[in-house]
Amino acid sequence: GIKQRVEILKALFRNAELLILDEPTSVLTPQETEVLFKTLRELKKHGKTIIFISHKLKEVKEIADKVTVMRDGKVVATKDAKDLTEHDIAYLMVGREISFERIPPPKKVGEPLLTVRNLSYINEENIEVLKNISFEVRAGEILGVAGVEGNGQTELVEILTGLREATSGEILIKGENILGLSPREIRERKVSHIPEDRMKNGVADKATIEENFIVDRYYKSPFSKGVRLNWNYIQDYSSKLIKDFNILASSSKATISSLSGGNIQKVVVARELSSNPMVLIADQPTRGIDVGSEELVHNLLTKVRDEGSAVFLVSADLDEVLKLSTRIVVIYNGEIVARFNKVDGLTGKDLGPYMLGIKREE
Repeated sequence: GIKQRVEILKALFRNAELLILDEPTSVLTPQETEVLFKTLRELKKHGKTIIFISHKLKEVKEIADKVTVMRDGKVVATKDAKDLTEHDIAYLMVGREISFERIPPPKKVGEPLLTVRNLSYINEENIEVLKNISFEVRAGEILGVAGVEGNGQTELVEILTGLREATSGEILIKGENILGLSPREIRERKVSHIPEDRMKNGVADKATIEENFIVDRYYKSPFSKGVRLNWNYIQDYSSKLIKDFNILASSSKATISSLSGGNIQKVVVARELSSNPMVLIADQPTRGIDVGSEELVHNLLTKVRDEGSAVFLVSADLDEVLKLSTRIVVIYNGEIVARFNKVDGLTGKDLGPYMLGIKREE
C-alpha cells in the first residue's frame, strides 16, 4: 500500500495530469484499498484524469465514473458506471453469464493428505522468512492462504514443491515426509503444482503445447515406447486436453509464445489437473486472466476438490480465497496469525487486520 502511494506521489511530483493505474489493488488489503480510493477521489477533485485498469469488478463499480470494456482487443462498450452492475460488466467481458457466488462446501472431507509441521526457513541473508508454519489439508477440501504478497507465501510453495530447501520442520504427503526430495520425486507422489509465475516455472515458451503437456510424463508409457516418444499418442492426447480445457490455439504444435496469457495459464492448469493429483498446490491460479477463464479455473479446482483431492490455494485475490476455500489461514511476516475453520459470512474486511499484522490470534 505504501509503495503504491509512493508511485502516485512520484507521478504527481512530475505534475502529471493523467494517471494510468494498472491493477493497483492487486497486492493491497481492503483497508489499504480504501485509503488508495480516498486519494484517487481527492485527485479527481483537483482535476486529474485517472484510468483505472482492473479485473476486480466491485472496485471498478466503486471508483469509476465511466467504464470501458474490452474483449479480444476491441472496445465493446463504454457506459456510465452507475448504469452497470458487476454482472453486466462480466457479461460484456466474456459474452455470457458469470457466477460470483461462493462455491458450496464439500459434501465429505477425508483424511489429511498434506501435513506441514513446524516448518521454518532462514534465507541466505539470515532472515527468518518462515516461522514454525503448521497446517494440514484434508481430502476433499480447499485450504486458502490469505496474505499480502511478500510474507513468505512464495518460499512456502517452493519448499512444498521441492524447489527450495527448508531449514527445519516436516512436510508429509499421506504420512510420508517429503522434505529433501526432488521436484520429480514429489510429483511422483501425486502432487501437482500451478506456479505463481507461469512463464518462469510453468511453461517453456519456445516449446510447443504438446511438449509442455508431457514435460512431467514423457518418460512414462504410453507417452514413450522404450527410448522413443510416441508422438501419435502425444498428439491425440494434447488435442483432447486443448478441447477439454477450451484452449484457443491453432494446433497442439503451436508454440507457447503464440498464445495469450489466459491460454498459457490453461495449458498449465490442463497439465497439472490431467495428472489426477492427490494434492494440488495452486499458487495464484488465475493471475492475469480474464473473468471467463477465471471461472473455468475455479470450476476445475472445485471439481478436483470434489473428486477427493486436497487443494492448497495461495492467492492475492481475497475474493478468490473467500469464494473457493473450505477453510482459511492468514499469513503475515512468515507466520500463520489466524485460522478460520468456518468461512460463511467471512469478508475481506474481517481478514484485513490480520493480513496487515494489526491483529493476531493468541
